Amino acid sequence: MRLLIVGDIVKLKIACLGNEEGSEGVVIENYTIGDKSGAQIIFENGEYDGFSLDDQEKFLERIGHSKEFSEYRFTNVWKLSDDFANGRFDEIFE
Repeated sequence: MRLLIVGDIVKLKIACLGNEEGSEGVVIENYTIGDKSGAQIIFENGEYDGFSLDDQEKFLERIGHSKEFSEYRFTNVWKLSDDFANGRFDEIFE
């Protein structure tokens, strides 16, 4: 699996973070820690976490890409939570 990028839409292969198998998420940030790269994803229930390349392979299936969300810029978890509460991700999860 290639590294997921901001705007990619994913589906969970297994239950995770209070979401059932098949729940959808969207990539909101790419990150690098040391020599490891990953993608941070927010899910339908508002939970979010980072997934390394290995985790992406195990937990996620890429099902599409949203050009609109490819422009999303993660700044901090408070802003992300506000964006979710204010409906910013509703269109993706309909």
